[in-house]
Amino acid sequence: MVAGLMLLNEDGNKASYYPIACERSAGSTVTASAEWLKRKLEYMATISAEGTSTEELLASAKELTEKVKFFITDDGSNMRGAVANIAEWKKEMGALVETVWGHCNAHIEPALASSLTKVLLEFEEVIEVRKFVVESYNSTFFGTNKSCSITMVYALMNLLGPSSKNQEWSLTDKFGAYLKRVGEERNHLQDAHSSRFGKDPEFMVLIAYHYKSIEGFLGTLHMDNRMFMSCQRYVHCPYFREVCLAVGLVYYHVIRPFLVAVGTETVEGYKMLTHLELCEFYPALIAALRTLSAGATEALLSPQQLPFLDRYPMLIKVSHKGHAFIYQSLFAEIRSDSCEMSLKVVQKIASLVSEGYAGTFREQAECYLTDGKLKLLLDKDPNSMNGVPTNALAAEHQVAEYRHGEKQARTASIFTLGLSQIIAASPWIQKIDSYTDEELQNYITFARKSPQALKAKDMLKVSKEAAEAHELKQFENLQAKKVQLVLKKRNALRKCQENHGGPATTMKELQAILHRHETSSDDDKFKVKKSNQNIITQS
Repeated sequence: MVAGLMLLNEDGNKASYYPIACERSAGSTVTASAEWLKRKLEYMATISAEGTSTEELLASAKELTEKVKFFITDDGSNMRGAVANIAEWKKEMGALVETVWGHCNAHIEPALASSLTKVLLEFEEVIEVRKFVVESYNSTFFGTNKSCSITMVYALMNLLGPSSKNQEWSLTDKFGAYLKRVGEERNHLQDAHSSRFGKDPEFMVLIAYHYKSIEGFLGTLHMDNRMFMSCQRYVHCPYFREVCLAVGLVYYHVIRPFLVAVGTETVEGYKMLTHLELCEFYPALIAALRTLSAGATEALLSPQQLPFLDRYPMLIKVSHKGHAFIYQSLFAEIRSDSCEMSLKVVQKIASLVSEGYAGTFREQAECYLTDGKLKLLLDKDPNSMNGVPTNALAAEHQVAEYRHGEKQARTASIFTLGLSQIIAASPWIQKIDSYTDEELQNYITFARKSPQALKAKDMLKVSKEAAEAHELKQFENLQAKKVQLVLKKRNALRKCQENHGGPATTMKELQAILHRHETSSDDDKFKVKKSNQNIITQS
């Protein structure tokens, strides 16, 4: 759950949203979500109250809850219920301002993805292409509820894109070298594991662009790798490129501008459309999709923007900037006499996809359409939603960072501990109390100007001191070993003298020792033998 702050811009009708708190709630149910927000509002009311009496706290809570009017959330099963719960609580507090729930416009895209999958599944059933995935060598990406076309796109993106570059079966580098040999600029395939809105149709655009090169490249290789054999089979799937191109064209004309309009795709300095502007944008967008679904072949196959975007030139500028060259190449191929694709199939698929998208927008953006709750509110007062964000992406990003931080917490703690130990052991830190203020300031200034030189200076000093200490330690160890050796020798000689009159330095002395050993009793022999073993061991 996230609590946030909105700051209005100078024009007064657009705002920047800044998350100021993020924590894990007790649960994701309606009650748990509502109670979490109530506690935050009660806490804020306590801080802003003029005093600590019950009357003052209740007055502060009432004033605060009257300011909480709009809730912009995703369409999760608990969200609408939680907002309704908060609305009842506001009434109990005596607040008279109505509570309005709004759908996060960016979260319309997941519904569009579901619509696309449904349309493609129906088309694939008609042309009977599912066997190209079901009977493939690798079913890693396949699921019965997934579109074969999207499955094949992701398989190719993994094999030839950057996401699996370090896998032994990856062909990313070889594919990049092949593209240079055939005269293509570079490999435009992206990370298949990226988590963002609208990536499926964008990936299909990239596959459609590189399709001939992918087919040619895979045809030059012979490998036993299952991933490779699967992808080699996929590129020969009937109408695969037509499907990718059709989805990509609808994405070009409608979906990418929509993503820019609601803030999921943008550039620095560009502000997304406001709620008031979306009341005009959505009806025009739905009408454009219906035009495409009715078979507007010329509009679909033309690089010219659709008429409904004439009022929003910035949407086109942003949405087409990243892949301008790719689109130019695709449109040039489409309109050339040498085009090998079936444009009738492209048009038919695009028509089905557009029809599905139109229905999805009609359902998901109903609050902005005729008789929609936000539309009626804005008709009464066009300024009533000034500063209210049109999406909840700031909160989404904050939650993502929070979750990522939880996963990395242990590693981060170990890293911080290690770093603190290194700093604590630094000669500079250990002597910091001996520096004057002027010396300390000079040292900091030097560090800012040349951190690498400072690091090298400290490392050199530490290395020299460590080397001298190590050399001294080695000398001390050597001397200690010499002393121990001399003591061992002296001890062995002493025991030799005590036990059998040795050591022997001539043959005559040796024969006398042996003769004495032969004439001694068994007990004496055992003692002498044991004594000799001790001498040998100690020596």
